[in-house]
Amino acid sequence: MKKSLFIIVLFFGFNCKSQRVAIAFDKTSILYKGVDNPITVVVEDLKPKQFKLFVNNGSVKKINNKLNNQFVINPFNTGSLTMYILSNQNDTIYKNYYRVKSIPLPYALVANKTFGKIGKNELLAQEFITTKLAGFDFDFKMPIVSYSIDFFKMEKCLNIYK
Repeated sequence: MKKSLFIIVLFFGFNCKSQRVAIAFDKTSILYKGVDNPITVVVEDLKPKQFKLFVNNGSVKKINNKLNNQFVINPFNTGSLTMYILSNQNDTIYKNYYRVKSIPLPYALVANKTFGKIGKNELLAQEFITTKLAGFDFDFKMPIVSYSIDFFKMEKCLNIYK
């Protein structure tokens, strides 16, 4: 009996606190270098005016919304980023590390193809060239600055591979 009472006191006798900070990445769970990464921050028992957000590898902007708890982080370098949340009395409320990745290289699509044969009529029907970023969940537009198209006649291609 004494053993079980001791175990109950041991586990339940201490004051336990729940999570004080909730951070929601609005687009992805990874931060990307060179783009705005929106996040929403909620701190228990504090209004948004009572805390500040800092990072060691990037810039932070506060977004004006109804709740005033949204921020945009723009990392400078790939690797890691440390996020700090401080109270107005400069007490550290939260500190955590996050991964920072670079945006993947884009690839072009013509007629929804990255390579291969495209017939003359199908090519003439295309209004534009689009870009995609492999494995990238952000809604990010990659502008096309320039492009080139190579035309081959079938006879020349066959002669090359002989």
